[in-house]
Amino acid sequence: MYHTIVDIRKINNLNCGLGQVAFHLHKNLKNSDNINFFINKSDLLSLKPDQNKYINYSKLNKYRFKIPNCKVWHAIHQDVEILPKRNSNLVLTIHDFNFLHENGDKFVQDKYIKQLNKKINQSSHVTFISEFTKNQAFKYCNMKNTQYSIIYNGVCFQDKIEEEKPTNFSFDKNDFYFSIGTVVEKKNFHVLCDLALEFSKQNFALAGSVFNDYGYDIQKKIKSLNLKNLILLGEVSENEKKWLFNNCKALIHPSKLEGFGLPLIEAFHYGKIVLCSNVCSLPEIGKDFAIYFDPFNIESIKESISSFHLQEQNLNSVTERKEYANSFSWENASRKYTEIYNNF
Repeated sequence: MYHTIVDIRKINNLNCGLGQVAFHLHKNLKNSDNINFFINKSDLLSLKPDQNKYINYSKLNKYRFKIPNCKVWHAIHQDVEILPKRNSNLVLTIHDFNFLHENGDKFVQDKYIKQLNKKINQSSHVTFISEFTKNQAFKYCNMKNTQYSIIYNGVCFQDKIEEEKPTNFSFDKNDFYFSIGTVVEKKNFHVLCDLALEFSKQNFALAGSVFNDYGYDIQKKIKSLNLKNLILLGEVSENEKKWLFNNCKALIHPSKLEGFGLPLIEAFHYGKIVLCSNVCSLPEIGKDFAIYFDPFNIESIKESISSFHLQEQNLNSVTERKEYANSFSWENASRKYTEIYNNF
């Protein structure tokens, strides 16, 4: 019988947040004697691991797959479709409730909450990645008698890699506002068009994958308004991202829905000012290191730009921002998860 099994099957997509969570938990927990990993068989070879540490799963054989016995099973996100046997202690990590705000169908929402409640009821311990997400759980789910903890995600800073200016990037150093994230509606990135139109002498750069109508509409608007001061970079490499954070004037993060707020911590690591939404988890993560605006009010967002140089004088120092960012480590997060595992 295994002591602890951590489900890291999301490691197959390192370009998404959950893939990064799986990767860094594996990296920091793999040397623990009593921790094993549940992984897709197709991803096992890329890790070049000690085979005895891994339980392989293949969708081709899913009906013949037998869930192993273990004392603790960690489901690292709430949308897992495979859960342990009832005699195992389930540790369930809940990242956000964005689904409820992105899907307006009441029947689908109720079904989602019903399924999540079943997982919560089976759990011996639930963890949340922010106080905000915890509050959402207590609002929408049955958390009665549930043991829970708040464990912030770690952030991996690429300090050892060389920075690289993106190809054909025409803005000068320290002369552009930067935004980053997948270009989807909840990120609210269309407001950058309004900002670029209003502040024609300021430059704006957005890095992130564009793959849907929302993103395509932003591209069309930039072209139709001839916004030379707004660039959509698409996905960028880690080297390019480092250059953009290092050389931007400030980060603008207008998101309406976040379970955490990774770009804020990354910006603080480089000592940058952050202008961001005053909703969801962002004030919790940004604390008094950021300048806030109402993401539903374009005039509020414009005002944050107009008063940027005045407001930044009231914020903490570059050194304090960096020290705060460095407190979000995967070593700390992994240690806290291990403490939970060892309590069973």
